[in-house]
Amino acid sequence: MPRLRLQDARSLMPDSLGGFGDLLPVLDTGEALVVGDAILLPTRIRIAKPVNEPLSGTIDFWDRWADAATAAALDNAVESCATKHS
Repeated sequence: MPRLRLQDARSLMPDSLGGFGDLLPVLDTGEALVVGDAILLPTRIRIAKPVNEPLSGTIDFWDRWADAATAAALDNAVESCATKHS
């Protein structure tokens, strides 16, 4: 996760969680850190891929998000949006 995005994610977490934000870079694909008012303790979970995947005419997201060109295009889009709204 690029540093800017990691900091953005950490800023959304309550200060009371302390170092739990340090877990974010070590989460594997399909893992999440669940926090919030409904969760007594922050919990690391694994979300399984569905057995019956949705049939869709769109792109294969797993392959597309792993593509370096897509990541670069996303960074450019975010930067462009941020510049327009600042």
